[in-house]
Amino acid sequence: GSEKLYEGGMLYSINAVMGLQYNVTPRLSLYAEPELTGNIGYSMIETYRDDASVMITARFGLRINL
Repeated sequence: GSEKLYEGGMLYSINAVMGLQYNVTPRLSLYAEPELTGNIGYSMIETYRDDASVMITARFGLRINL
């Protein structure tokens, strides 16, 4: 609705990513990028990030170099 919420102070997060790539051919490669994200601090307003203070995700794919 029209209700506004204000949060005092700052909230911080930390993010780390590392990538791996395997070249199948000079123009085609496979890659993987695991990522670790963490939230630092405490918020008075509850959000979806409060469910887990540390999140791990990974990207996998095919890369075509033109």
